Amino acid sequence: MAITEEQLWKRAKVLYRHPSIELVFDEATGIFITHWLGYTTASDYRKALEVALELARPLKIRAWVGDHRQMRIISPENQRWTSDEWWNGFATLGHTRLAVVVGADLFNKLSVDRIIMKASPRSPWETQHFDALQPAIDWAAGAP
Repeated sequence: MAITEEQLWKRAKVLYRHPSIELVFDEATGIFITHWLGYTTASDYRKALEVALELARPLKIRAWVGDHRQMRIISPENQRWTSDEWWNGFATLGHTRLAVVVGADLFNKLSVDRIIMKASPRSPWETQHFDALQPAIDWAAGAP
C-alpha cells in the first residue's frame, strides 16, 4: 500500500504529544511511529517509551517506525534500560517490521545501534535502517 509521508501525517492520529516526542498511529497501514522532536531528558525518554507500549498494546500494529532524525544521544543508562527492560514488552506487540530512521547526529546513531544490536536476538521482526522517513514508511507499509 503506497502512502506518502504527507498523506500519513494528514490521516494518522497523534496519540500522545510531548515537547520531545509525538506518538502517532495510522490505522490504515498499521504503522506506529515514535517521532522524536529533539533533546529529551532521561526520565522523559523512559516515560515516552512506556506510554508508547501502553498505547500500542490494544492496536493492530503491523510495523513500528522509530523516527530519530531530530533526537540526540541516548544516555548509556537509558540504552541499557531500553534493551534490557523495555524491549521485552516491545517484543510482544506483534509487529513484523521495525524501521529505524536516523539523522545526522552520530551519537544518536551509535546509541540506537547499540540498543538494537543488544536486543536484536529477542526481536521476532525484520529491522531496516533509513536516513529519510519516506523510504521507511514505504518499507513499513509493506509489512504483512
